[in-house]
Amino acid sequence: MVLQAVPSLRGSQDGDEEEAHPMPPTTLTPFRTPSTTGFGNGAKGSAVNFEEGDDEEGHARSRHDASPDSPVHKASCPPSAPLPARSHVSKVGTGMRPMSPIINPTAQYLLRFDGGSRGNPGPGGAGIVIYEQASLVQVRGLSLWLGSDPPLTNNEAEYHGLVAGLRAAKKLGIRRICVEGDSQLVVRQILGVYKVRNERLRVLYSEAMALKENFAEFSIRHVERSQNSDADALANRALDEQCNGTFDSCGLRLDYSKEADQAKE
Repeated sequence: MVLQAVPSLRGSQDGDEEEAHPMPPTTLTPFRTPSTTGFGNGAKGSAVNFEEGDDEEGHARSRHDASPDSPVHKASCPPSAPLPARSHVSKVGTGMRPMSPIINPTAQYLLRFDGGSRGNPGPGGAGIVIYEQASLVQVRGLSLWLGSDPPLTNNEAEYHGLVAGLRAAKKLGIRRICVEGDSQLVVRQILGVYKVRNERLRVLYSEAMALKENFAEFSIRHVERSQNSDADALANRALDEQCNGTFDSCGLRLDYSKEADQAKE
């Protein structure tokens, strides 16, 4: 298995808890074109103690740039390209069973995940979008309601998004995957740059690490929140509607459930 990544690092803080800002209610917008993402420089260091209590990225997810002298770590997936516009249907087809798309086992796929809680801790939701990397055709979208019992932190919701995304990719038969998320804590813990000291995060971390072993090629990198808008929209949809949904390549909802996602159990 190949593990590659391009973490964008600039110092570190001690804490397993992420941003203090809640995920606000939002109006669902159509799936947007995946933003063009490039690979910056990143420094790979020894594991950093990142303990519970402090913000991960500071206020309002402050941007982190790599230092000029940081070495470059090449990732296995190229930068994303613009995706042609497509129509979006939000609530047609409720109750249909999701059909599995045709997966090319030799192709590279892009998984973007997001998650958040309202209250931190509070009710949680996560969003996942999987694209075929070369064409940027959306393969699957998932909106996951994580519930509020127990209340979840932002970091826990992010991890649930990653775990659910890897499960979905495995179920689809994807073998080569590049993962992108806007949680630096989750990305750096998966890379081994940060230690995982929070007990509840450790359970999710272990599951994510086990799932990534199912892929012949795996890479993970951090992207800015603005580049993760599709997954963010689905996470907010889960929080707004308090339900799960599976979406096809046109954003058509294929199924619907009010049950909290079982990934948190």
